[in-house]
Amino acid sequence: MALQPKILCAQCGNPLRLHDRFCATCGTEVDWTESEATEQPAHTGKGTIICPSCGVPNPVTNEECVACGSKLSKQPQAVGQSQRELQQVKSNQASRHSKHKGENSKKEKHFSLKLESWHWLAIAAAAVIIIVIVIGELRNTPKEMPSESAATNGVSVSPTMLADIDAMQKTVDANPNDTQAMLHLANMLHDAHFYPRAIEMYKKYLAKKPEDPNARVDMGICYLETGDAPTAAKEMQTALKYDPKHQMAMFNLGIVNLNMGNVQQSNEWLKKAIKIDSTTTIAQRAKDILSEHSQIQ
Repeated sequence: MALQPKILCAQCGNPLRLHDRFCATCGTEVDWTESEATEQPAHTGKGTIICPSCGVPNPVTNEECVACGSKLSKQPQAVGQSQRELQQVKSNQASRHSKHKGENSKKEKHFSLKLESWHWLAIAAAAVIIIVIVIGELRNTPKEMPSESAATNGVSVSPTMLADIDAMQKTVDANPNDTQAMLHLANMLHDAHFYPRAIEMYKKYLAKKPEDPNARVDMGICYLETGDAPTAAKEMQTALKYDPKHQMAMFNLGIVNLNMGNVQQSNEWLKKAIKIDSTTTIAQRAKDILSEHSQIQ
């Protein structure tokens, strides 16, 4: 049975749909080559039909499965929603395979005794190929995303959000000197948790508007989310050079230092943020942290 090839994101390894401009998981821009475009059938963007026999996703326009030729239902399924259904299909296939295996084991054993040595070599080569294919399928299977309460760097990005980001990217590409469009796109990428892309766009904006402390603090938060706490602290300290009373910069320096294990410095920055204005939401959050973590008091 021929297997339908998959195209994966080069950044995070998750599957892509044909003609996706950005990866829905990490936001990396996709560069489609001519060869990739001709290998996959066109996708309408309105969903897929999961083959009930082999579990392979098919475009809604298909009447037969591209992998096994089975008739397809005309009820499309949203992309990414059918992981449990695919698992059920695989379970059913395994059950059928187990049943047929028991019925045919005696015939296969009798036949194997008559095989020539070159037959055994051919079978061994085929087995190696099957193992490689199975390993590739397992590696390409999307990993289960953590629950909303456990997630730290990921959100479920809606098609509408992706479309808005794509439209704003086109605006920036067409107007490379439009700093407001750059900042808006950087903030959208930040909100979508596409942190590496957001950092690059903040850099382009700050190259033209270095005195903007808000954008610099936001970029620092993106660095912290990617695990680069030292660079995050550096950007927030730079923001304070342009605005020495920037309360958000002080508060986030408290968070960054706490992440780095610099408890005393974190304590000092949180208290400075409260001192700027104790009535703000930021000040209240700083008080809560100081109250909940007695070791920094």
